[in-house]
Formats: sequence, C-alpha cells, structure tokens
Amino acid sequence: MDNMTTITRNESLLRSYTKIGGVLYLMIIALGIFYQVIVRDSINIPGDSMATMASLKENEFLWRLGIVAEFLSSIIGFGVILIMYKLTKPVNKDLAMLAAFFNLSAATIQTVYIIQLIEVLFPIGSSAYLQAFTTEQLGAMISLAMKSHVFGFGIALLMFGPYFLITGYLIYKSNYLPKFIGVLYTISGIGYLVNSFTLILAPQFAGIVFMIIALPVFVGEMTLAIRLLIKGVNEVEWRKYSVWN
Repeated sequence: MDNMTTITRNESLLRSYTKIGGVLYLMIIALGIFYQVIVRDSINIPGDSMATMASLKENEFLWRLGIVAEFLSSIIGFGVILIMYKLTKPVNKDLAMLAAFFNLSAATIQTVYIIQLIEVLFPIGSSAYLQAFTTEQLGAMISLAMKSHVFGFGIALLMFGPYFLITGYLIYKSNYLPKFIGVLYTISGIGYLVNSFTLILAPQFAGIVFMIIALPVFVGEMTLAIRLLIKGVNEVEWRKYSVWN
C-alpha cells in the first residue's frame, strides 16, 4: 500500500512537472519572439545609427518592455533548467547534470548581457555629461550597445548548443518521450552552434544563417514545450525507471 501511494504521489508530481515545464517553456518562446520581432526588429535600423536613435526615442517604453521580457525569460529559464534535469535524469544522471551545467552557464551569460540593452538607453537620456558628445557619437553608442548584446547572446548560444545536443540524446534514449522530439532537439542544438560560430567567424553571413536555422530551432523547442504541456511523458515507460528523487 505504501509503495502504491509513493508511486501515485511520484506520478502526480511528474504530471505537475511536465505541465509546468510546458507552460514555462512556451512563456520563454513567447517572450523571445516579443523581444526579437516586436521590439528589436521594429526599433533597430541596420546600418543607420541615426535612424535607430530616432526610432528608440519614439519607442523608448517599448524598448524597456523588451528589457523586462528578457529578464523574465532568464528568470523563467532557471525553472526550466530544474524541470528538464528532473525529466532527463532517469536516463543518465551524469549527462543530465552536465546538460544542466551548460544550460545554467548559458542562462547566466544571457542574463549578464541584458545590461547591454539598458546601456542602449543611456545616450538618449538627459544627463549633462551627454552634451560632451555629438549626435552622431550618441547614435554610434546606441548601435554599439545593440551589437554587443547580439554577440553576447551569440556567446550564450554557444553554451546552449551542447545543452540541446545532450538533452536531445537523453530524450532519444528515453522511452517515455518520443524519439523524434530528441532528434528535433538535437537539430536545434546544431543550429544554435552553427549560428554562434558564424556570428564570430563570418559575421557577414550571420543574418543568412539565422534565417536558415530559425525554423528548425523553433520547431524543436515548440514541439517539446507542447508535448510537455498537453501529453507529458509516457507513464508506463516512466515506471520502468527507479530514479526520481
């Protein structure tokens, strides 16, 4: 009776973990799309720092919302790290922990580089010291801060890449999550790595590469998030693993 109670409690906890994980993952995806498409792409004018500065002045509050979205994404991300570790640990505890370390490192780097988004706002402030700079110089500062954030995020993706590769492998090896999700997740990891190395080694092609990898990365992450939220794991297969705590 006690064993059955423990199993029931663990499976109830498992369902809660998967649903919460799915919700949190979807929130991260939504926040990322909001910042990238609604905020950054609408304010940043590539190759024109003066137009970017003018756009930023007109949409300062929107930019600030983007900063909040990035911070929320990082905070939520730490919860996803824990949940994904719990869900993949039964397959291989050491690899699950290694993946969590990569994910934690990437999330930390991503959070630190949010400061660049705050620095973007400094040149459009009203502080007296800004009078020492010309309008062109202030515009250049804004563009440089934006570019620094792009490269900082690219560095974070270099750490996200191994996390996706390891986690994709663990999902594929498990029998309680579909193998095709493991494959899609692995492809996402490869995409992140290719994107980041291109950004560093051949930045002139970064835009093209990003457009190529954006869809498979989105599909891989969205598929896992929806699976966790709607169906969770195969509990029959899950019971064959003795590790949960």
